[in-house]
Amino acid sequence: MKVRQNLYIDRELSDALDALVVRRGGNKSHMVNDALKSWLARRATKEVDDLLKVRLDRISREVAAG
Repeated sequence: MKVRQNLYIDRELSDALDALVVRRGGNKSHMVNDALKSWLARRATKEVDDLLKVRLDRISREVAAG
């Protein structure tokens, strides 16, 4: 199910999106949807990486002290 959103973006970003649609085809909604999905996935990955880093650092210190 798709939900309608009304968003305001900077003119420069809108122009860049228009140019991208012309070059690659498709439509703005699809491109913005894919870009947002990708950004959110990378953000979630970074949060997991940050949590794992703390644990791996602790394990490394424990092994080194060993």
